[in-house]
Amino acid sequence: MLGFKRLILALAGAIAPGLIGCAASGVGSDLTELPAPLLLREATPAQMQLPAQTPFSIRFSKSSEQAGLLGTADASASATREGACAAKAEVLNGGKASGTTQLGHLFKNDTNRQVDVTVRAKFHFEYSATITPDSRLPGATVYVMLYARDQRNRLLREFTLTNHTTEQGAAVRKSDEDVTFTLTLAPQDSISVFTAGQVDVDVPQGRNAVASLSITGLQLDVSTKPSPASQPASQPAPAKTDGPR
Repeated sequence: MLGFKRLILALAGAIAPGLIGCAASGVGSDLTELPAPLLLREATPAQMQLPAQTPFSIRFSKSSEQAGLLGTADASASATREGACAAKAEVLNGGKASGTTQLGHLFKNDTNRQVDVTVRAKFHFEYSATITPDSRLPGATVYVMLYARDQRNRLLREFTLTNHTTEQGAAVRKSDEDVTFTLTLAPQDSISVFTAGQVDVDVPQGRNAVASLSITGLQLDVSTKPSPASQPASQPAPAKTDGPR
């Protein structure tokens, strides 16, 4: 029996490290409410650019903090319809803090036939994650995600652009992202395309940690064209087509 328990513990130790990379899946993917959609009225080829033509309709931010017995915690989050968002979480001497942002747009096929919708998302992001005393321990985590959801709340696309924790070491990073994907919408189907940024800090007494993130210059270039009548609409595709960096 003791040997069996040791085998279970050994297997758990072998599996656990792999779970770290999967932790980003679904982070910030749930939308609390949906705005009025931008109607795609033409089945013929068309192009549009957001927010140049219209401000982003999906804009959400929230933050929370819980200081430890002897610590302090602070968190903030913001998002603008013009394509920028930011979040920061800081804890001194134990506690928890987090900040989450979502930014994007809701589109609806208002035609009487299937339409292929190609989305090109471009933006710049910067983040930092630190912990003191300086060590490779969990404490501060930063996520940058890109999602597409349909009107049935199915997750059609999921791109993990960053999933960094201080367990991998303190870091400062800047990155320019350019992601393109195509979805097929049946008549009256809709998709929400949005970025999700999140910072989390959770440290015990005696440790400090800070995580900050900014996303700027978000731009969605959207093009539509008639889809073959035989092609199914809004079929979910494999998630996480781009892994953590």
